[in-house]
Amino acid sequence: MAGELSLETVFPRLAGKNQVRWYDFDWKYTDFSPAATGEAVRLYFYESERELAGVARPAISDAYREMAERFSYFPQYRIPFLLYNSHFEFESTQAFYISEQVLGVTSTQDLTMALPYWGEHDRFIEVMRHELAHQFTIQKIYSVAGAADAGCNPLQLMPLWFIEGIAQYYALPDITPEVRAVLADTAVHRGEKRDRDEMELPGFFDEGPYSFERIYLVGHAEAQYLEERYGKGTIQAVLDNAHRLC
Repeated sequence: MAGELSLETVFPRLAGKNQVRWYDFDWKYTDFSPAATGEAVRLYFYESERELAGVARPAISDAYREMAERFSYFPQYRIPFLLYNSHFEFESTQAFYISEQVLGVTSTQDLTMALPYWGEHDRFIEVMRHELAHQFTIQKIYSVAGAADAGCNPLQLMPLWFIEGIAQYYALPDITPEVRAVLADTAVHRGEKRDRDEMELPGFFDEGPYSFERIYLVGHAEAQYLEERYGKGTIQAVLDNAHRLC
């Protein structure tokens, strides 16, 4: 692959810091343009995963082109994509603070994406698409806000369930059985006294509770509802008008 240089250190300035750096990664990269329009992806990898990078590259290209069509937008900034060979190595990154529960991450500041490939290809594709949806969302909102001279960052004014929910909506072909089970359970038992850890069905615009179920699962269902209730393209209309939040 072309362009084999050392990776520049990136610090998205997220809270916390890593425990121990287990690996000294000898980063290489390859630049590729999935579409004739839009900025390229810079895929970082290390020698032991060169073959893996060859597997990931076409999957990223396919997802990029699909997102560009669905968002009606092409990225204006190059996408740095850090690929790891395992979650254990992913946790050792110096670019982000990573816990065991995190499967992928996208910086809102320098647009760096990072995720591991742990041998489960379908799951990798799902997480990669989720993070790429974040990438398109962030870049589109920044472009809209910049063009309108909005004077603020609209992304910071959007609820977390909306940001994560639309990423799930674009990452998956449909609402998963897990989402349907959570919604059915909370709806059936609405109003009952339940264990403290069990989620109650929130109001549509409630930002909390900040749990996985509320943010990712219910957020996904709400994004799907917006598209079905108000028409295909509703989510993109919200992003197109994000500057009005300022």
